[in-house]
Amino acid sequence: AAIDWGDVMFSEVNVIDGRMLHMGWVSRADCLTAPREITYDAKFAQLLSNPISELFSLREATLGRPTTLPTQLAQGQSFTIFEKQGATALDVELNLTLTRAPLAVSVAFLGSEAPTNAGCGTNAYCIAINVTKNAQRDVLEFDYLITIVGGAGKTKASFVLPHSATELAVRALVDRSILEVFVGNGRVAITTSVGTPPSSMRGAYVTAHTAATVAGTSAWEMGCGWAQYP
Repeated sequence: AAIDWGDVMFSEVNVIDGRMLHMGWVSRADCLTAPREITYDAKFAQLLSNPISELFSLREATLGRPTTLPTQLAQGQSFTIFEKQGATALDVELNLTLTRAPLAVSVAFLGSEAPTNAGCGTNAYCIAINVTKNAQRDVLEFDYLITIVGGAGKTKASFVLPHSATELAVRALVDRSILEVFVGNGRVAITTSVGTPPSSMRGAYVTAHTAATVAGTSAWEMGCGWAQYP
């Protein structure tokens, strides 16, 4: 099974202090490349890949924590996770409510504007997530497409969750050169290079392509990982 679906992650897996860790590096990384802890979900035969807990120590200033949550979005509406001109390195968490209805959203990180209803628009850091119910079994099917404008192109991965799941967790670690995204508590991880960043990077946004509910968001500025974990 793939540990990382991106095409720029060079890595190996080691067992350190009883933990199975995925130690990787990315060409042209600006500040962040997240070591990950690998666990196994036996029920769905899936590897789970999540940033190691030590990375919490790199979180610095909190970037807006909206009080209007949960927020229901109609098709075509957008939601601002935070806005701050000149943001460079971030840790962003987003929780979306899951129902029996299809779900389609785009999420932009370090963008200059919210994604358009047609897709990611001009955002250099953007992912698109689609959720449907599998008619043959009691699971939710996720098609997870990451689009990098002017960068590494498109990468697609899929995974499943039990239909009883009520939320979808998305976490992104991003700086001015790479985007690392973890969906479904690490059921999919994709690392990709973004090439030349946009000239105006100011925020993170969600755009609904179907009705959607934003259950929770958090965002932090990040210190440089290379400085603390050489």
